[in-house]
Amino acid sequence: MNEINCHFVSRFLTKPWEFGDRQLSYYDFNRKQIEKQSSKTLFAEGGRNTAEIEHRLNEFIETPISNALTTLVPSGAIDNVEIREWRLFRALNLLLLLQWSRASNMESHRSMLGQTLSWDEAALDQLVLARQQTHMLLGLRGHPQAPLCYPSHGFFGIPVRRQSGSFATIYAIPLTEHFAVASAPRDVRTDDILQTITGGTGVLFSKSSVGITPSRVIIHPPFLQAHGVARAAQLIEEARKEVRELFSLCGEINELDRKMTAIALGI
Repeated sequence: MNEINCHFVSRFLTKPWEFGDRQLSYYDFNRKQIEKQSSKTLFAEGGRNTAEIEHRLNEFIETPISNALTTLVPSGAIDNVEIREWRLFRALNLLLLLQWSRASNMESHRSMLGQTLSWDEAALDQLVLARQQTHMLLGLRGHPQAPLCYPSHGFFGIPVRRQSGSFATIYAIPLTEHFAVASAPRDVRTDDILQTITGGTGVLFSKSSVGITPSRVIIHPPFLQAHGVARAAQLIEEARKEVRELFSLCGEINELDRKMTAIALGI
């Protein structure tokens, strides 16, 4: 019996990066080189999920989002949290909530995907409603000249300040090469997010999309054409280094703040 070809990053999400006959160019951080592969098999694995899990991923996440992409992204509706259609709102939240377990290689993590998707609709609705108590849904639009990469985890983090001054991480999933949906704690500074994403040339947003741990990142074809293979590989490696240094610095600032608070309180 043939195994189901299961994408751990949905093909409809990586489609804007395709060229030719469903080809994708990607940088492999382990091999230190740019390669290409069909979107049929990249970020996919045979038999990874059951048919029921694949069906529910399609029903509750992939179909509602893919059907809305042509109007959702140009309108910028996510930026103003103006999604009135509940199935779409739920799908975007579930996409962000479940992508980490969908992409994980750990069986214990992946089993959580099946467990959550086995819930009935009412339970999934309650999950999303509970999430909205602590997190908000955002649309993040980058600069037209700085396309995002697509990390093999399916998501990437961006450090931003909380209202308290400490740093938190928002997690984003690209919907197109210039637009991502994100989940952010409600106590972050929204003006800081906008400055991080749109400030200057928007390069920081683009660099962040390489992530700090994904082994591969898909490259948008015009970026590769503009810089050539060798230079594109160099730029991606440099971006990974900068992103890691940024997260490390934010962590050190948080630790210093914690120590200063402890000293001030005498604990």
